Amino acid sequence: MLIINKKNINPSMENKKKLKILILSLSDLERDPRILRQINFLRENYLVTCVGKNPPKNKNIDFIKVNYQFQLIQLVTFSLFSLLKKYDLAYYQFFKSKMLESLKIPEEKNFDLIIANDIDTLPFSVKIKRNSKLLFDAHEYSPEEINDNFFWRIIFKDYRSYLLRKFLPQCDVMTTVSKGIAEKYKKEFNVLPTVITNAADYYDLTPTIVDPGNIKLIHHGVADPDRKVENMIELMRFLDSRFSLDLMLVPLSQVYLKKLKYISREIKNVKFVDPVPTKEIVRKTNKYDIGLHIIEPKNYSDIYSLPNKFFEFIQARLAIAISPSPEMARIVNKYDLGVVATDFKPVTLAKFLNRLTPEKIQYYKNRSHKYAYELSSGRNAEILDRLINNLKL
Repeated sequence: MLIINKKNINPSMENKKKLKILILSLSDLERDPRILRQINFLRENYLVTCVGKNPPKNKNIDFIKVNYQFQLIQLVTFSLFSLLKKYDLAYYQFFKSKMLESLKIPEEKNFDLIIANDIDTLPFSVKIKRNSKLLFDAHEYSPEEINDNFFWRIIFKDYRSYLLRKFLPQCDVMTTVSKGIAEKYKKEFNVLPTVITNAADYYDLTPTIVDPGNIKLIHHGVADPDRKVENMIELMRFLDSRFSLDLMLVPLSQVYLKKLKYISREIKNVKFVDPVPTKEIVRKTNKYDIGLHIIEPKNYSDIYSLPNKFFEFIQARLAIAISPSPEMARIVNKYDLGVVATDFKPVTLAKFLNRLTPEKIQYYKNRSHKYAYELSSGRNAEILDRLINNLKL
């Protein structure tokens, strides 16, 4: 449930003509929480058209489908052009495989604002911009998104840096997901994006009462080998018997999920539960006590990770237990929401958890409750509204 503070919305909005906004993304719009939040907020005051792989279920917007017809020859050609530093030709290969010439944006629409999500849509957005204003939502720090991967570094890093240097000057406003990533863009490209986090929608819930003999931890997300979910299973070897962990995992890799189940077979306080749709996660996890997340900093995105699940923990009114990822740690420490380990070893976080009393866990849950609205998407909606108003469309 998204709650907007009406006092902060421009009072002249209702008197304006319906402005037209195009939201560009290459993702499945029904499964992309960040894009869904953009859509759900903007459709209230604007005529919204979306481009994506699959449409959202909401029927109040126009949708244009991206047709994926990726072929190996295009990847090879793209990589060759990138290695030769022929970046415009490289992007043309990407355009053919991802967006294609079949993606026709109606000229009669005359969009007032285009929102380009992720670097891959930025050149195309500039191409169709005409007289529109352009908001670039960079999400992550794109040149080093997976910089622990050798292929990524040699093919994508300089290519994406080139696209940013060429097209950022044509953006009217820019946003990203965290303070650390915004500061990185400032350092490398001399532009300071506005931070719009991946905060979840506000839910009207209350914290459940901690059972001293059955303290329930939850981790939810994707069963991806790169996430090293086994670290959270390993953590349970060092915890008191009063703790249990449920893993709610979407199987990106069935092989990896089977591996996780195998290594946890002898740990009685670890259980796997069926995943639920994104909109149901917060209510489903409200019955738990602690939201758990350990992520090793393999690349820049991992270091400055501030994921959806972190904010869903808060909306579920949970205490939080995390590794020392700086963006999550900053919020946990500022609002006193839980414990932050001093390193990324499971045994270290276990020591912090074992010292917690039921009363302290309840205190952290109540702190999540106190700041649930401030750390919800409602605040981000106000920021986005302010950015759009300042464009004077």
